[in-house]
Amino acid sequence: MALCGESLRGDYVSILDVLDIALCWSELQGVMGRSRYEVTKALDTIKSRLPFKLLGIDSDNDAPFINAHFFTYCQINHLTFTRCRPYKKQDQAHIEQKNYSVVRKYFGYRRYETQKQLVIINKICSLISLYHNFFQPVMKLKEKIRIGSRIKRVYDVPKTPYQRVLESSNIPEETKTMSRLKYKTLSPKKLLKEIVQLTNKL
Repeated sequence: MALCGESLRGDYVSILDVLDIALCWSELQGVMGRSRYEVTKALDTIKSRLPFKLLGIDSDNDAPFINAHFFTYCQINHLTFTRCRPYKKQDQAHIEQKNYSVVRKYFGYRRYETQKQLVIINKICSLISLYHNFFQPVMKLKEKIRIGSRIKRVYDVPKTPYQRVLESSNIPEETKTMSRLKYKTLSPKKLLKEIVQLTNKL
């Protein structure tokens, strides 16, 4: 997601947005420019925050991902790499939704192009990760039922990504214990207050 304002000229901050569909766990990280080094460095930062092992990436068709360097990065890190179909943005509907409801909500449509702004943006991203993953419930679509010309959507019980981690049989108990300890140190009110203070500073 580009934070470029009204112009794509020059270097500006972009947000690398990552989402695990099974657990609804999401992560954001700001990058300056779109170089291979910056994108893979941001992805390494995101990997360090995930409560599970990253096994694969399903990206859109943007240039920072569709190139030989990124493909080599995936091979070195033993990551399965797939991508959406060309000109089919709905293949990435989950990410597109997060781009609007999270990225634009906190960062708006202004242009950010300095290293000082990038530092603040990444502080906000780390706080958003804690606030949304530990305290914001998410509904998952279970099925669609067609009734005549209408479609009825059936959702599961809203749960936070943190709760889904604890309930997952694929997450090691050691990881769940660390997540519980982390949860006890957090306050949603304090996190939101810090986010607001940093966005005002930005």
